[in-house]
Amino acid sequence: MFCDENNILEGLEYEVNCASTVFQSLKFDRVNILAIGSGACIRNLYFQGLEIDKLSCLSLLEVTKMNMTFGNHLSSVEERIKYLSKEGDLDIIILYVSCLDILAGTDYEAMIENLNKVLDTRVILFKRGPLNKRRMLPKDRYREIEEEILSY
Repeated sequence: MFCDENNILEGLEYEVNCASTVFQSLKFDRVNILAIGSGACIRNLYFQGLEIDKLSCLSLLEVTKMNMTFGNHLSSVEERIKYLSKEGDLDIIILYVSCLDILAGTDYEAMIENLNKVLDTRVILFKRGPLNKRRMLPKDRYREIEEEILSY
């Protein structure tokens, strides 16, 4: 069941499920989550990673007002992905984006397509937040991510 805009509790439960869902992917070796967004949006991921003892598999990149104003946050994300790919000895990087980028209309799909052509590491996009179009339940999106991980 998808979240009803009029049901705040259901929406909060959906957000918790989204974050918890993406952490399930860390059961696989050589997977890292790169979460980007405002500090307020990504801080909860830190605590969830701490709770399950997976901080070593979590990278946080705060997008500041200045980054958004000057439009340089996309290049910062690309640099971080390249760094993780090179230094992290990873097979998969899950790029976890939040409302800030959804609202700004950041084109991660094109960047990821280009990176997947040149990197040995596969990059998978995971969008979350109340502004994201909820086309499927978090558990269904996780199944898609899991299939991508297993097929790589």
